[in-house]
Amino acid sequence: MSLILDPFKDSNAFNASTLTKAINVLPNMYGLVNGMDLFPVESVSTTSITIEYNQGTLQLLQTGERGAVGTALTNEKRRVKSFEIPHIPHTGSISPRDIQNLTAFGSTSLETVSNFMVKKLATMRNNQAITLENLRVGALKGKINDADGTLIYDLFDEFNVQQQVFDFKLSDPNFEVREQCMAIQLHIDENLLGEVMKNVCVIVSPEFFSALVGHKEVKAAYDRFNDGQALRDSLQYAPFQYGGLKFIQYNARVPSFDAQGKSITRRFIDENEGHAFPEGTMDTFRTYAAPAELMQTVNKPGELFTAWNVERANGTGWDLYCESNPLPMCSRPNVLVKVVAS
Repeated sequence: MSLILDPFKDSNAFNASTLTKAINVLPNMYGLVNGMDLFPVESVSTTSITIEYNQGTLQLLQTGERGAVGTALTNEKRRVKSFEIPHIPHTGSISPRDIQNLTAFGSTSLETVSNFMVKKLATMRNNQAITLENLRVGALKGKINDADGTLIYDLFDEFNVQQQVFDFKLSDPNFEVREQCMAIQLHIDENLLGEVMKNVCVIVSPEFFSALVGHKEVKAAYDRFNDGQALRDSLQYAPFQYGGLKFIQYNARVPSFDAQGKSITRRFIDENEGHAFPEGTMDTFRTYAAPAELMQTVNKPGELFTAWNVERANGTGWDLYCESNPLPMCSRPNVLVKVVAS
């Protein structure tokens, strides 16, 4: 991929439109969930969304004689929920001292402003991407948390549903793992309420995955996994199918800060836990993107990432701004299942 940004030849090279296009074509470098295409992006022109939650189910219709009165459509119970979309600003800067006398990576040529700008954009884009990953994982868990761990939305409370927890007693060699897997699949299928899915995926911690594949019932199946490739190679992040579920180990750990500002390492999936959800749905999962905090984007469809710069009046550099305004959402939180290994 090549991005050409030359502020000295093109006066529009560093404007908001060009920088936004540049930052949005940069490849995603991090995140299992970001890479699953589970949360399609829907641009909205407002800073909040409203979801009409419909508790009705699909209804089978009885055949009848031509001209006869048809089956009556019952009124469905509807509730409307409004959600503010999180605002995530990120800033950087470029000054002459950052570039002066600096050689380009892998070259003896001096660094250029445009190349340095692309590197800055890539770093800011990756910071926004891992932040988005955190929000999307939270939506799959039903509890969307900020970077410091504070709760943004509890989807179970918002939609007034009870989170279902399935206990895998993996320390018990006689525990029927397949039966529990089938129970999870049945629960999710029954709660789709007219939605469709291709399969059920479960992202689990390394501790859960290790206990699962080491269980007496599962071990032989895992040894045969991919014709024994699991014994020859490291497949710790490869999907493992068992009991109708697709298990994926996810060991994401990212630096963050707690509510008191103390530096910590945050795990996306807690020890001995996991989260099951349907894949291949039509409208259960979305990422809503709101407009950026710019006059030129007011009441216009939002971008997933927006970038712009402001040149300093004294000519000593640029201040860079990159922001995202995303809200990953699961509109059917009753299909989100927590699993624990006891």
